[in-house]
Amino acid sequence: MSGDIENDPDITLEDIIPAKAIRNDFGGIFLLGSGLDMETRVGLQSRFGFCWGWSFDRYREIDQSMPQGTMVMYNLDKEYFFRNAMSRYIRSAVDWQNSSCDFDNESFIRVLEACRTVHETPEDPNNMVYGTESTLLNGGYLATDLCGITTVVSLARISRTIGSPISVIGFPSPDGSCGTDFAINNSVGILNGTKHPELCWKFVKDCLLHEGVGIPAYRPNLDKEIQDAEENAENTEDVYAESLTSPMTQSEAQQLRELLSQVEHTTFCDEKILEIIREEFAAVDAGDRSAAEAAALVQSLVSLYISEHKS
Repeated sequence: MSGDIENDPDITLEDIIPAKAIRNDFGGIFLLGSGLDMETRVGLQSRFGFCWGWSFDRYREIDQSMPQGTMVMYNLDKEYFFRNAMSRYIRSAVDWQNSSCDFDNESFIRVLEACRTVHETPEDPNNMVYGTESTLLNGGYLATDLCGITTVVSLARISRTIGSPISVIGFPSPDGSCGTDFAINNSVGILNGTKHPELCWKFVKDCLLHEGVGIPAYRPNLDKEIQDAEENAENTEDVYAESLTSPMTQSEAQQLRELLSQVEHTTFCDEKILEIIREEFAAVDAGDRSAAEAAALVQSLVSLYISEHKS
């Protein structure tokens, strides 16, 4: 749909909030939706500094500095760490347009090693954590907290609840870049074989321009919602709506805008490639294969998969 957007007199690429993230994943605009949300992690700026991401090395550093009885991530296990780390890496390593991939390298080997050596803190009767976001983060029981940013006021509400300056860091990444991903709500695309592509684009455009669930994916709608939040406080008409007890401040609105501009990926991931890596990682985790050997095998297997499924 990149061409549809470029040729449309009413929309520009800059109007679409997730455009950079979508193009990074797919090399073009193949899916659009009216709303976005983000499942991410926040930490105190006093611990992380002002940043939008953190590296695996930074994760290990913080994990080793945590006092006994505290943890970096609550209910963390290898599978959760593996899926988040690998799905992010897949999106940067696979180039469907050029039918290529890049796994046989030191960066991917470090990701495999990070998944192998992760400090698991799964929830069990002897490892339960209770308390509010403010208590857990400010008290040092957790270094990060899992948060859902699903409306334009979510981040402001989370920040106010915690009561201390926070950084939205998401999940650790190999290079420490932005660790938050977009989830596109009610995404739609256009089939290559459609007989009426112009009508399909009209439908997709209508979906984009009209308000849906989550943070608006269309910038003018986002601007309107932020302006409404800056001028009004609690929404008394809808008891289920997320709201603030006082209007959103300019600094809160700016933090949200900056976060949206930092996100470079979506939650989409090729499950087949993920499964290929999972099988090779199992051998590494069991001590049957080195991370370097696994990286070479993944390169070969994913290259074969791409060549068989390229368009």
